[in-house]
Amino acid sequence: MAYISSYEIFERNQDYSKLICTVKIPYIVEQLLMRNIYTCFISSNAVFSDTKSIPSEYDTTSPSFHYGIYKSKTEEAILRISEKLKKNKFLSILRLTKNVSNDSSPFNQWIKNINKKNDINVFKDLYFSPILFQKSAEVVFKLLSNQNEGIFHFSGKSDISYYDFADGFFNFANINKELINISSPKKLNIKIHYKNHITSLDMKITQDILNIKPMELLEIYSYLKKFIRY
Repeated sequence: MAYISSYEIFERNQDYSKLICTVKIPYIVEQLLMRNIYTCFISSNAVFSDTKSIPSEYDTTSPSFHYGIYKSKTEEAILRISEKLKKNKFLSILRLTKNVSNDSSPFNQWIKNINKKNDINVFKDLYFSPILFQKSAEVVFKLLSNQNEGIFHFSGKSDISYYDFADGFFNFANINKELINISSPKKLNIKIHYKNHITSLDMKITQDILNIKPMELLEIYSYLKKFIRY
């Protein structure tokens, strides 16, 4: 189960966001749990956007902007429901870091520009911990197959700036680094909702239970290289 994915909707429409996150999703989860239907709620590392250290699965959340705040509220609500119904064994929460694909931002634009031998804009002060959609789906499938209860994390192995990521990828794919243009969100009129350099998630509990490791950067580079015609 997922829900609103746009940061901007959370920023622009508080009433709608509150309705979805604190009323509608908890209601649906309650109906599913009452019928003993195993449910996995897809959450986000954004529930820890104000953290000072890499958070583990059961650390107290610390969101700093609306998307993370409402994700956290949904988590709290559905956990309360599962405890009230004594249906904890039918509920899991999976927090994910930044999913990367050839058509997700900013990588869709990077690929287009590189293939045309045009510059790409990268930020030195914006960090992420990349994972792949396919690997995320595999984690979800494993949870659904095993019907594990509790909170789980799937994360990139470490945090990296978009500049350092691009630098490493250009080395990996043998692309001319003159195409890398260091810019800033302000120059490009892009609103950044949080700039914490810690975006990764600790996976110790998840690894022990699901036998799943954090994603390596080389896996991300290898995936993206398939779309380069440089």
